[in-house]
Amino acid sequence: MSEYYIQQDGVKTGPFSLEELRRKAILRDTPVWRNDSPTSLPAFQLEELNDLFTNKTPAGLAGQTVERGTPGNGAIKPVKRPGYIWILLGVVAAIAIAMAIYFSKTKGKADDKPTATTVHEREVQKAVEELKAQKRAKYNAEQLKQQIQKKKGEIQSLNSQLRQLRANRAAAIREMDDIRRPHLFRSRRKKEAQLEEQLQIIDRLDSRAATINIKVTVAQASLDSLTALQP
Repeated sequence: MSEYYIQQDGVKTGPFSLEELRRKAILRDTPVWRNDSPTSLPAFQLEELNDLFTNKTPAGLAGQTVERGTPGNGAIKPVKRPGYIWILLGVVAAIAIAMAIYFSKTKGKADDKPTATTVHEREVQKAVEELKAQKRAKYNAEQLKQQIQKKKGEIQSLNSQLRQLRANRAAAIREMDDIRRPHLFRSRRKKEAQLEEQLQIIDRLDSRAATINIKVTVAQASLDSLTALQP
């Protein structure tokens, strides 16, 4: 069987049975704990307590505002809501709608006739946009110029590396020519080893030169594309 705890005047008491709660004359909003619930609920949310409230509304008057009669007569009279309030609200709403339509039309007419101030603002805005466009064009031109200079510097560096590789290759070939000449204190085996070493050096130089030539070709194509963008 369920048992209940209640809180009245800030004090929690219980447990009580349904019959004991009936004698307590609890109200609809009295906090109630059921023994199987850890939290309290207003009494009207517990279905089994609906017939215990001392302030419940009589059947047939739900949703109406009522006033109690004087003590002893038990009279309950419905309070009539005055209809003129709704009429007044309707009038206010109609006025608000009419004013909104009027101001909307007035604003539309004003927008159709640009004033001198509006024309001036448009001219100022146009001048500002033109100035911004000029600044952007100048900035882009400077950036393009810097990219072209950078690409030219890259090509110059690559060409300098190519010249150095060619000089090193020429030196290696001269060294091979010296090795091929007869030498009193150099054996044939040593001579062949030295020639093989110089050939490997020349091969490495040729490989590096080929790679750099490719880089020069790509950089030159990029430079040509950038130069074509100049006004």
